[in-house]
Amino acid sequence: MKSQQQFFIAALFLNLAILSGNLVQAQSMTSSMDTLYHWVNSNQSIEGRVLNLPHLQYETNDYLLTERSKMSIDTLVMGLQEVENIAIAIEGYTDNVGDEDYNLELSEKRAESVYNYLIQNDIDAERLRYNGFGQSNPLVPNTSVENRSLNRRVEIVLKLRDDIQVEQVSQSVYLNNGTVIPVKEY
Repeated sequence: MKSQQQFFIAALFLNLAILSGNLVQAQSMTSSMDTLYHWVNSNQSIEGRVLNLPHLQYETNDYLLTERSKMSIDTLVMGLQEVENIAIAIEGYTDNVGDEDYNLELSEKRAESVYNYLIQNDIDAERLRYNGFGQSNPLVPNTSVENRSLNRRVEIVLKLRDDIQVEQVSQSVYLNNGTVIPVKEY
């Protein structure tokens, strides 16, 4: 069962997307936050988990964020503002079209575009790290146009911040209202 705060965040995104006329996008945007809250509330460790944001994909040879991508990242911004001790690694990828060195550079620019957008939205740079991995680690085989489009992406890897420590609880989530949710207790 969701807390009032989680319900409020999900309802906010749902209402914003309904107002913009896109119910399907609203449902997929809230699913990323639901996934994060599920991990926290089920006492699963979040360290190293990959949060895939819907619609955070790119055209061939492009690293610019679309308006649709920005809406997905806005969901992440809300989550990072709410949960203070989560840091993220932003990992960029490409498909296998083109030179390997070029793809490595392009994937770095894709990750950097998300990094810059998060900083522009008041997320502390100390909580962020980005890197490009080129055409390594494809989600699906690069055997079709559709598959290659799925591999042109950025993944968000969740980390716990090293600069926030709590005695007796090594992994906890700190909400802005002062609530501490233990994720993994020792």
